[in-house]
Amino acid sequence: MCYLQRMLEHSLRLLRFRDLKAAGIVTNRMTLTRWMRRAEDPFPRPLRLSPAIVAWRADDVAAWLDRRAAAGRGDPA
Repeated sequence: MCYLQRMLEHSLRLLRFRDLKAAGIVTNRMTLTRWMRRAEDPFPRPLRLSPAIVAWRADDVAAWLDRRAAAGRGDPA
């Protein structure tokens, strides 16, 4: 395996809001904001890529979804 392939395998996968929406995780930004403000098991905080662009680590989102499913709370709301 070449260096570039190894680097890409371990690269940080980021999800933008449109990716979260397309995956059916969330439907609007207000709900996402509410989830991030919850005291118990909040949605992961985004990374600010620029003043106008934020993204979430795919690993963090997947872990959050797994925790919700394990707790029997499939519906995050």
